Amino acid sequence: MSDLESRPQPHLHSFGEVKNAKSMIGTAVTRRLLDGARDNTSQPPYFLSQVIIMKLEILISGMLVLCCTAASAQDTNDRQTAVYPTDEGKLVVHTGQPAAQDPGPAPTFAQLDRRGAGYLNSDDAAGYALLANDFIYADSNRDGRISKAEYNRWVRAR
Repeated sequence: MSDLESRPQPHLHSFGEVKNAKSMIGTAVTRRLLDGARDNTSQPPYFLSQVIIMKLEILISGMLVLCCTAASAQDTNDRQTAVYPTDEGKLVVHTGQPAAQDPGPAPTFAQLDRRGAGYLNSDDAAGYALLANDFIYADSNRDGRISKAEYNRWVRAR
């Protein structure tokens, strides 16, 4: 009987103890424990199942936290107000995103083309905020101005 076989084999409960056992007892005993050979079954030892369950619990908890964070970030009424005293009086600071406003129906091409030029430039487009924001997209031929056909195409696509 070798010295290794005569040593008592500890009952291991955690992965850290397996690492310690590897250094204390030797590779052969650790390999037998990990392979489930200790009780002559092909199932992994009990502590490995616990490690897997623990990792799943951590993963599920992390996913739950991420979902809750994402849900709270989507709250559109998250305006905050802070008041700071100054020598001139109170300074009130409002932060947060304003609520989205309905822009209403798009104006006609003639309403925006106040100069009567037959096309819209960026100054004309400023009369309708959505068009000003999408000016490059609406100007499909990239000539720096929006024709009536380009405007009608943009209105249908929006």
